[in-house]
Amino acid sequence: AEMFGDHMVVNGKIWPKADVEPRRYRMHLLNGCDSRFLVTRFRVVPLGEGDLSAAGTPVPFWVIGSDQGLAASATQTDTLVIEPGGRYDVVFDFSAVPVGSRVIMENLGGDAPFGGDYGASLAPEDLFPDRQTDRIMAFDVVVPLDPSVPDLFDPSAIGAYGGNPNPVAATRRVALFEGKDEFGRLQPLLGTAEPVVDAVGDEVAGAIAWASPTTENPGLGDTEIWEIYNATGDAHPVHLHLVNFEVLDRREFTADLVEQPVLQHNGAEGVGFRLENVVVSGAVPQAPEYVENAPKDMVTALPEQVTRIKATFDKPGRYVWHCHILSHEDHEMMRVLQVGD
Repeated sequence: AEMFGDHMVVNGKIWPKADVEPRRYRMHLLNGCDSRFLVTRFRVVPLGEGDLSAAGTPVPFWVIGSDQGLAASATQTDTLVIEPGGRYDVVFDFSAVPVGSRVIMENLGGDAPFGGDYGASLAPEDLFPDRQTDRIMAFDVVVPLDPSVPDLFDPSAIGAYGGNPNPVAATRRVALFEGKDEFGRLQPLLGTAEPVVDAVGDEVAGAIAWASPTTENPGLGDTEIWEIYNATGDAHPVHLHLVNFEVLDRREFTADLVEQPVLQHNGAEGVGFRLENVVVSGAVPQAPEYVENAPKDMVTALPEQVTRIKATFDKPGRYVWHCHILSHEDHEMMRVLQVGD
């Protein structure tokens, strides 16, 4: 159901390094892992060092944008969660570390499905023996500063995004489930958190496989709030195609999981669930390692939480929404999203 490699690959190389000047650099980061959530930090080590045993404390950096553009404001942090498929624009100041040193981009995320824990809170079984995936790449601060190139960055100038101001036409309650296919294999599934009428007029609820009729059908130009109920034990990076959305908040919920059949593409039946007796509580405080104040098309849906997003569907046609864990979207946590008639 997931795949975790044993080394980090960046731009086609395992553990590359870049030689940099002692100045600020803007980096566009994409987590292209199959299943791994990255929890990134930057730490200083002696030049030429390949591990973190002599590393210093985490060096703060700025997050200035995400999947679809610049943020509402620049956020300084020393730890950033990057979900599979997620993109983040960051600014790191290499003049803040000693010239002639190395900065390693560290990963605190585990070698197992992500539930929100990382670093010292991980269990031993969440880490590979002789772990190599705690290091992503390195930056050697060895290039002389070129004074002809301005070293400009004003955090107060970042403020392009003001959220989604449009009036809400509907609230849609969708859900994430774990079921089994007709062979008894684990099958991550999308579905609904409430009864809805699908594209052929049938009332359905709960887990739904890819080939079944569409249940998400916003009107062209409509703005909707999607409440994403995660009824699984792991986090999932949820991706909506051809829109950007504002991440509103997350709320805890409880519900009864009621088993029901799930129709497979070949007419066979698997096992799924639906939610009953749903109770939603107040908003969960935002953890500082989640920086989501930018227009996004990816969001981390944490287990036992409702993740609320707001999107305007301004492009007609058939798209998809899915979990961006590649092994999950293939079997088969993906559904058709139809905008318009």
